[in-house]
Amino acid sequence: MYRRSSCGWSAERLAAQERQSLILQATRELAREVDEIGWRPFYQTDPEQLRNYTADVRALRRWLAAVGFRGRCMVTEWNYSALYPPLDTADSARAWCGGFRATEIEKAKYVSQVFARHSGLGIESFFCAMYFPQFGVLDLSLLRRSFDADPISPLQPQAAYYVTRNLATMLDGLEPGELEHRIAAGAGQPQLETFALTSADGPALAIWLGGRAQDRCAGISVDVHLKRTFPKAVAYDPLNCVRQDLSIAQQVDGTLLKGVLVRDWPLVIRLFDR
Repeated sequence: MYRRSSCGWSAERLAAQERQSLILQATRELAREVDEIGWRPFYQTDPEQLRNYTADVRALRRWLAAVGFRGRCMVTEWNYSALYPPLDTADSARAWCGGFRATEIEKAKYVSQVFARHSGLGIESFFCAMYFPQFGVLDLSLLRRSFDADPISPLQPQAAYYVTRNLATMLDGLEPGELEHRIAAGAGQPQLETFALTSADGPALAIWLGGRAQDRCAGISVDVHLKRTFPKAVAYDPLNCVRQDLSIAQQVDGTLLKGVLVRDWPLVIRLFDR
């Protein structure tokens, strides 16, 4: 499970951790022999505790490359739950999965964030579990659970199911890429998460407000400055399953997408050369 941030470790601290950790020692010894390295990062983790997760994953992959690993990474299990009725405070604090609570809409937003984040990192990731809603007191599903006593369980999709389906279509064919850009927001310092992507059809940018999600999010308006000229930009919204052509202003040093509304779920902006 993801417990602490390691992206800021010095070489000395990393060496000390290697001496203490059997997992790191074994990984160093076996790095050249394996094709996949996987981890299960979190269940029900407050997104405020994940501010360094992307930087930590990138630091881990740099270390893995340094010790000879040439395979792929895989996030084999993670979850956000929207259990209804929710556990009371005492039971929630004792639950093995953690006590963080989310509504169905908030869960859909977190699910879309996690899938988009790992796509931007080039890592396969798997929600646990896609279809099994009858797991004890945890909402381990993208389907809405019914009563445990039902002889036949009427499985109804949650909002998280639809956002997963939409995002899978919108991200299809996209891989981590490079796109020189700058984002100018209004007052304050919003916690923006951005990932540059690429495909045979051109580059893309996934962007959203990090931190805790809300059922209703007014969002913020940002200007996206691109260091290349693009005649066309289209925004895809996986929560509402809509697409919209964006207004483009050509500048001397590239392209300006002005007044892009960013909220607490991923917006996928596809950029086209023609």
